[in-house]
Amino acid sequence: MGRWFTKQGRNDLDQLLPSLQHWFDGELGQELLEQQRILIDQSLALVFGYHCAYIGIADAAQLLANSRIGHHFTICPSANARCGIQQVRCDYGQWALADRSVDAVVLHHALDFCLQPQQLLREASRCVIPGGKVILTGFNPYSGMHMLNRCFPRRRQPLSQGRFISARRIQDWLQLLGYSVDEVSYGAFLPLTSKPSLQLLEQRMTHLGRRWHLPLGGFYVIQATREEQVVTPLRPRWRVPRKRLVTGVAVERNSRRRLVE
Repeated sequence: MGRWFTKQGRNDLDQLLPSLQHWFDGELGQELLEQQRILIDQSLALVFGYHCAYIGIADAAQLLANSRIGHHFTICPSANARCGIQQVRCDYGQWALADRSVDAVVLHHALDFCLQPQQLLREASRCVIPGGKVILTGFNPYSGMHMLNRCFPRRRQPLSQGRFISARRIQDWLQLLGYSVDEVSYGAFLPLTSKPSLQLLEQRMTHLGRRWHLPLGGFYVIQATREEQVVTPLRPRWRVPRKRLVTGVAVERNSRRRLVE
């Protein structure tokens, strides 16, 4: 029980990217990524615009292949790991982007391994235009995958070095930042395994979990929209008299003049 509550030193996302990408290149990582790609494609199906920012572990060109947004770029502070598409060099807590400059932001497990997840989410929300989307993927702390990470931290490297945040807390953060949560989807309801006998059971459990919207999957995908702040003008209580173009007196004078002439 001592290992359960011990606080271990954590590295930032930039330092963990090479090992995390190596894990996602494996068999279990590709299986998990395929399940996530299906849910992310469903979230990006109705997202339109010009620019999309991405921070994550998987290759952005592969994960955002079906996106309708034309321009994609990755935010990464250094070149420690491959970023695939166009890259913007800046810190995770201070983006080199103007306010309301992108149409969508996709965060693929960025909050799970970032040392300052609230600051990262704040910067992502700042750069999205009103009506834009934030789509983020995270590991569920209330799942069997997280239990294995806590019980066997050395065997579950590098996933055990993350700090998994619940979907409910992420929704609270988004609402404080002025976002409305559109949808929350879960996947991987059983721990990933390479045994063919358990893969069929895992597919059935995933189908039932998505059908009944059970919040017990290994990961979640949250889609949120930035609400547009509409200013309602205040009307004065007094009534301003309207100006009349033609009055009865003016018409009467003109008629009299014509009669005299």
